[in-house]
Amino acid sequence: MLRITTQNMAEGVGLVLEGKLSGPWVPELARAFGEAVSGGKPVVVDLSGLTGADAAGRNLLARILSEGGALRNPSPLSRALFQAQIKNNDRPGNEFQLDQPGYLT
Repeated sequence: MLRITTQNMAEGVGLVLEGKLSGPWVPELARAFGEAVSGGKPVVVDLSGLTGADAAGRNLLARILSEGGALRNPSPLSRALFQAQIKNNDRPGNEFQLDQPGYLT
C-alpha cells in the first residue's frame, strides 16, 4: 500500500510518499508525477515515509530524476534502496547518482 499526497509548495508541486512503492502503486505514482509535471512547475518527491520499493518502483524514481523531478528527505532505508539500484544498474550514463547536487537531499 502506498499513499501519495499532492501538496502545493513554494518550490513547486510536492508528492509525499507513505508506504511501499511496488506493484500497482508504481503506475499510480507515474500517473501522479505526469499530472504534476503537466502543470509546468517543478516536482519534488518526498521520500521520508517510503518503507520499501521493488525494482519497478526504484526504476520509476530513477526516471523521475531523469525527467527533472527531485527526490527529497530520504530515510536511511530509501538511501539503501537507491544504493542497491545504482550498484545493480550498469547502464552507461546512469543519472541516478546519490552525490549529485539536488538528488536525495
